[in-house]
Amino acid sequence: MERQIQLLATHACRLIAFIIVGVAASLVTRELGGKLDTQIMIGAAFLATLAGGYVFKHYWGDIMRLGLGLPQFGDIGTAQNIAKLARFAEDEGFDSVWVIERQLFPLNPQTKYPPTPDGSFPKVYQKSLDPIETLTFVAAITKRIRLGTGAVDMLYQNPTILAKRLATLDVLSGGRLLAGLALGHSKDEFDAVGVSFTNRGKRADETLDVLKKIWTREIIEHHGEFFSSGKIKVHGNMADLVKFQNCFVGQ
Repeated sequence: MERQIQLLATHACRLIAFIIVGVAASLVTRELGGKLDTQIMIGAAFLATLAGGYVFKHYWGDIMRLGLGLPQFGDIGTAQNIAKLARFAEDEGFDSVWVIERQLFPLNPQTKYPPTPDGSFPKVYQKSLDPIETLTFVAAITKRIRLGTGAVDMLYQNPTILAKRLATLDVLSGGRLLAGLALGHSKDEFDAVGVSFTNRGKRADETLDVLKKIWTREIIEHHGEFFSSGKIKVHGNMADLVKFQNCFVGQ
C-alpha cells in the first residue's frame, strides 16, 4: 500500500509540473502575442511531467516514509485493535506506527487545547493508553516496522527514568524506536505529575542534555539547575547509537 501511495504522489508531481508549465507557457504566449509554437508548448509540458516524476522518485521518494497512528484512545483503544492495525501496517509495507501522550482529561481545563476552535479537549481523550507501553506491546508482535512517539512529553518524568524506558524499548525492539519528544501544553497535566509549568524551555534543554548523555555514554555525571547526579552507570544506551535520532517538538 505504501508503494501505491508513493506512485500516486509521483503522478501528482507530474500533474503539478504539467500545470506549472502550462501556466508559464500561457504567460509567455501572451507576452509574445500568441506566437509560441503549439508543438513547443506540448513538448515542454511533456518533459515537465517526466521531470516531475523523476524528481519525486529520485529525491522525495527516497526520503518520504509513511506511518500510521495507533488506536490508543477511546473505546477503540484495545489490544486487539492495536495488534490488528500494527500487523496490517507491517504487512502492507508502511514504515512506522505512531503514538502520542495524554496523561489525563481535565474537566475544567486551565489551558485550552490548541487544535480545537473553542479550546476544549476531545472526549476521546477520556480513555487513553500510555505511549511507551503501547509501543512495547507492538514491538513484541512485529518484526520490521519502526515505532514512533509523536510525541512523549519529556517533562512529565525524571529524565533518567525516561531515558531508561525509551532505551529499553529500543533495545528490545531491535533498534526500531523513533523518539519524538515534546514539552507538553496542559497545566492540569503538569500539576498532576508535580512538575512546575514555568521554565519549561530551560527544563527541556537540560532534560535533553541528560537524555543524550545517558543514551551515548557509559558513565555520566550531571549537575544542573533542575537535575543532578554524581558519576553513575545507567546502562541506557540505545541499540544503535549511530542510528540514534531525536525529534524535539512542542512549545
